[in-house]
Amino acid sequence: MIISDKAKKYVKEKSADYIVIDVKRNENFSGCGCSSKSVVTYSPKADIGYEINTENYIVTEVDGIKIALDKDIESTIKENTKIDIIGIFNKSLFIENYISKVVKDE
Repeated sequence: MIISDKAKKYVKEKSADYIVIDVKRNENFSGCGCSSKSVVTYSPKADIGYEINTENYIVTEVDGIKIALDKDIESTIKENTKIDIIGIFNKSLFIENYISKVVKDE
C-alpha cells in the first residue's frame, strides 16, 4: 500500500492515530421491473481515526503511519493501492487502485 505525501501530511496535521480503511457497501441494479438484478459490492473507504477498537481490523504500518484495515475488505487491497487526498478546502482521504469485492449477485 502506498500513502501519498499529501495524505501523510494531512494525517499528521489532524494528529490522527490511524488511517482507518472501512467497508463501503455499493448496491447496483440493472434491468427493469421483474427482471432487475441486484449486485452488491464492497469497496474500501479511508478516513482518519483516533483510539479505535482494532478487534475487527488488521493493523499495519506504512511509512510510520498506522493503518487499520477492516478484515472484510482486506482482499480488495493490492500492493499498489494508494491513499491520497481529495479536495482543496474540505479535504478527505480517498483510495485508488483497489479491487471491488462482489458479495451478492442475484
